[in-house]
Amino acid sequence: EKEDVVYTHHRSHTHYLAKGGSLMGLVAELLGREAGCSRGRGGSVHLTDRSVGFIGSSPILGHSAALAVGSALAFRMDNLSQISVGFFGEGACDEGSVWESFNFASIRKLPVLFICENNLYATESPMSVRQAEGTDLCERVRSFKIRAERLDGNDVNAVYRAAQSAIKACRAGEGPVFLECMTYRWKEHV
Repeated sequence: EKEDVVYTHHRSHTHYLAKGGSLMGLVAELLGREAGCSRGRGGSVHLTDRSVGFIGSSPILGHSAALAVGSALAFRMDNLSQISVGFFGEGACDEGSVWESFNFASIRKLPVLFICENNLYATESPMSVRQAEGTDLCERVRSFKIRAERLDGNDVNAVYRAAQSAIKACRAGEGPVFLECMTYRWKEHV
């Protein structure tokens, strides 16, 4: 919904548009123009547009999970029906702040949707060299008593259905939900 909020990472353009952001505002922002969604000051990786609930994007790994939890806590404290969404890649799951965010959100049963876009690489490192053999992110997240689901992130219908179910659960007071959207990086990192 428009009043819900989104925090995301440095690959934020499509998240902004999906949240209802203006294509013209995005293009103007990328060109550093005053008509941009961040008045030309955010550029590609620091998009902000509060009018559509797109609170911010940043290249800092894992920040979106913690910020989304903060907004969810505020919504709970103010007794609002809003939810927050935090997008991040699986590389951010190597950051302690992400796991602290999961723990706090679970304890407080906060209305936050965590979306992990798992493309199997963090910069140039495959998951196989960063995490123990057989590591299952959903299993790790479930250890915090958070509902977690892995799905084909390239199947728009599957993502839509899973997101709708997760949003419904968050609004119903069931606590946070984690979606691991499996995808693949088709081009080099930079």
